[in-house]
Amino acid sequence: MTQSHRFQSIDIMKGIIVLLMLFVNNIFLPDLPPWLSNNEQLNNSWSIAGWVFPAFLFMAGMTIPFAIQKKINNGFTSYDISRQIFGKSIILLTIGVMMVNTYRVNPDLTGLSRYLWALLLFIAVFLVWNRYPEKENNFFTVTGFRFLGLAILVFLVFKFKSGSFENNGSLVAGWWDLPGLLGWGYLVSAFTFLALRNSFQGTILIWLLFLALNILWKLNMMDAIDPVRKYLGPITDGNVPFIVLSGHLTGLILKRFSAKESGKIIWIIIPAGIIMFITGFILKINYFTKGQYGNPALTMLWIGIYMIIFIMIFWIADFKNKERWFLLFKPAGENPLTTYFASFVFYNLILLCHLPLFFYKQSGNQFVAFAGSVIWALLMTWIISFIIRLNIRLKI
Repeated sequence: MTQSHRFQSIDIMKGIIVLLMLFVNNIFLPDLPPWLSNNEQLNNSWSIAGWVFPAFLFMAGMTIPFAIQKKINNGFTSYDISRQIFGKSIILLTIGVMMVNTYRVNPDLTGLSRYLWALLLFIAVFLVWNRYPEKENNFFTVTGFRFLGLAILVFLVFKFKSGSFENNGSLVAGWWDLPGLLGWGYLVSAFTFLALRNSFQGTILIWLLFLALNILWKLNMMDAIDPVRKYLGPITDGNVPFIVLSGHLTGLILKRFSAKESGKIIWIIIPAGIIMFITGFILKINYFTKGQYGNPALTMLWIGIYMIIFIMIFWIADFKNKERWFLLFKPAGENPLTTYFASFVFYNLILLCHLPLFFYKQSGNQFVAFAGSVIWALLMTWIISFIIRLNIRLKI
């Protein structure tokens, strides 16, 4: 397929992953079976929560070669693209840090409830980074919305108080949340493509470097760089760039072949996925036996699964041209960050207004709790597909 071709399977798989993310975010319930739990303390459990968030990073990596190539084709210089890469990364890191701190808001010290603080955060994100219609007479309106959003963000930063001793109540980075992790992974992958373009061999070397960093970190052999890890942890730990670059390499495979060579895509990615799965499985049961997050063996196993699932969707949607089977997932897949952030707007608004829509979470019946979370994810996907048609969608 040509490089200008939009692979339907990429958007479809992203949409499926976003739907699963909405489900996982809403199912923090007691006494869950291990495969549904998001608890890192269950060291030997493989859960859907631990599987789905790296999948989002993997799929984001798959789109990066296409996105940067499009900028190059449109005449952007390397300097222009570098500025855009840094800008997007900083935006994602900032949103990630602020999302992490929503759980630390002290209502008494801040003067805002946690739900109101979070609601204002996500409203501000849409005000600043919405993809507004391009009209000659709406410049001042759009500028006003963006300044309002920036003012809300500044207000939230200065208003924030956690009351914790170790940081005197300020915002902290620590765990970067999904947008922040995406920001770090995007930074590495985008500059890798800008420097190496379609070089598969060169990209594999960078990929192997971050795999090595991930393994060394997991083996506790990176203590010497602890001062740096405080600020660059997701890069120095290696795991996030390794995941994103795995998607990046898969994207390079897609870019390399024409429409008449779709069979080659299938027969390259399937063996690669199987090798990754088997290698990860062997390492998991023999060496890296504990922990879900940052575990290089489990990450390799997951990446193998992502590649195999993707190629199944590719075969149906792109090879057989039956993308209509997946229409439910397309809007979320084409606008993943819009869908993800908009769900938090509705979630925090419901909690702020004390609407009893999450009654299923108090149910002692696990089936009711599970079904409620599934319905919530499907409902959010449908509602957000509607607001996307109203030109409410992010451009980050």
